[in-house]
Amino acid sequence: MSELTIPLPPEYENNAFAAVVGPLRSFAQQHDAMCVLPAFSRKDREQHFAYRRACCLRLLDAYFPMTRQLLLAERIQLLIRDGYRHRDPNDGGHQGFLQEAIERLDSGDEEYVSRRALDRVASSSALLGVPGTGKTRTVRLALRSFPATAKHVTAGGFLTQVTALTVECPADRGVKQLCKNFFAALDDAIGWRRYSKKFGHDRVGAETMLLHVQHLCHLHAVGVLVIDEIQNLLDAPAQDKNSLMRFIVLLINTVGIPVLLVGTAAASEIFHAGLHAGRRGDGFGSDIWDRMSDDAQWNAWLEKLWRYQWTAIDTPLDADLASAMYEQCQGVPDLAVKLFMLVQMELMVAAETSRVPFPEIITRDVIEKVAASRFRMVAPMIAAMRANDTEALRRYRDISGFQISMDDVFAGLAGLSSDEYYRRRAKERAEEKFADEKKSFPELRGELVSLGFKQDLIDRIICQAEAEVPSGSMFAMVDVVKRLASEASARAEKKPRSTPRPRPVRAEVTDPDDVRNRGDTDADAEAAGVPAAE
Repeated sequence: MSELTIPLPPEYENNAFAAVVGPLRSFAQQHDAMCVLPAFSRKDREQHFAYRRACCLRLLDAYFPMTRQLLLAERIQLLIRDGYRHRDPNDGGHQGFLQEAIERLDSGDEEYVSRRALDRVASSSALLGVPGTGKTRTVRLALRSFPATAKHVTAGGFLTQVTALTVECPADRGVKQLCKNFFAALDDAIGWRRYSKKFGHDRVGAETMLLHVQHLCHLHAVGVLVIDEIQNLLDAPAQDKNSLMRFIVLLINTVGIPVLLVGTAAASEIFHAGLHAGRRGDGFGSDIWDRMSDDAQWNAWLEKLWRYQWTAIDTPLDADLASAMYEQCQGVPDLAVKLFMLVQMELMVAAETSRVPFPEIITRDVIEKVAASRFRMVAPMIAAMRANDTEALRRYRDISGFQISMDDVFAGLAGLSSDEYYRRRAKERAEEKFADEKKSFPELRGELVSLGFKQDLIDRIICQAEAEVPSGSMFAMVDVVKRLASEASARAEKKPRSTPRPRPVRAEVTDPDDVRNRGDTDADAEAAGVPAAE
């Protein structure tokens, strides 16, 4: 299935922006692209208790996509492709939107619309759900399955395309803070700090910031704008809330940029109140993720998780253990992963500190005791889930406070200080990000290294070559890189070499008692075996 090639519909075949998203994928291919399996070896079970407890932290990175996650990933790709359909750089669509954005910026009117025949209404979608169901991470993994940026040569010159931008909805400071978040995210994607410094300082008004946001969306051909934590709008002042909702509708209706809104189920009030009775949020299909039911799908997901046991004894998963896990987690995957980790780590601590042999076996009793002691912060939310108390559940908008407390618990059980734990997790995430953003064309880079080119010059050559060869054809890239390397070598040879400055010659001093001759005299005397003068 990994070798299956699915052709694109003809309306996308020659669209350079849509081509960056890559080929269409089957569910099996998308599953392989998103699945994250922790490193695991049965030999790890022979290691010391502390080593095995540290291995348990690997479960925090585990991700086993299910049907609804694969459907969301496909919907995100279709959302981006549909947005690029009317912004094709080859037929003038992108140039028309960009020119209108410039005119809107010059006019100072964020609702300015030119007389151009442009299909301005973009698709939109919303993803809401119970905290801990993996909404944000699923979106992030779906976006990571295709390049974040791409270089193009258009009629207007070089262009850096950004396929997706994710910004967090602020709980205060309204539109202005959202725009600042946008500038920062765009700078991170492109790899500079220009837009935040130029447009994100406090002296720039909110209306002006909005105009720059819509202009930059087209200047960099943003495929989709993901606005996460949309439930933060519930805490915003009425004026900020209305301004933010108006901004989102403006992006979808007038600017023509697809938008994906992500938040907890409490955010459904926003769609009924602000997004024209939910119509905008449902433009490309919306979804509300509830916790998993206690059924075959839960058991299948738990079986994948259960394989990763670092306890000295492998405990098989049975119906009673699966039921116990569900009772304590209520089908919330994030809670299930953390509980499974804590159960293993607590068993290792008990075995290490016990004076008598203690079997590291997972039982219902152990699961219940660990949940009772470690899940106190989310106990009211879990109780509300057991009782299906929807009114009580509305009060729990996220579990971020629980996440912070769990991090401290994990650090303690792994024998790490909180600072060391956070540094290690940050390093792992940075390494994961670097692995996802491997430098392109490693063969060509290796050839340039062998020819003696420095890394910064290699990056510039490859970047310029990618801009000149949007198709990414290796044959075309070889020719362009060869030419650019020759030009760089020629420029280096023509550059005049700096003439070394002559070293000053010290005038000869004839007086033997002059202190300037003391060092030479002492050295000569020492070489002759005579003690140096005191």
